[in-house]
Amino acid sequence: MRGSSSAQTGHHVAQNSTRTGFFPTQRPKSTALLVVVGLFSGTLAALPRAGAWMGWINKAAGAVLLLMAEYYFVQTGKVL
Repeated sequence: MRGSSSAQTGHHVAQNSTRTGFFPTQRPKSTALLVVVGLFSGTLAALPRAGAWMGWINKAAGAVLLLMAEYYFVQTGKVL
């Protein structure tokens, strides 16, 4: 069996190389996603820079999270 392992390996590689995609292990959807990200990577430069407004966004997001936690605690209390 050990002598025939190279033939088996060669056959296995031939089977995997028939897949579609850039790399033999990738699916076409993941390749398309990488192409889209590569094409539109320049749009990240157009986003606004961090500043004082980011502090307000963080505080607002924190308040929303606390309100959601309180809501779910109240709903859990009603069930118990």
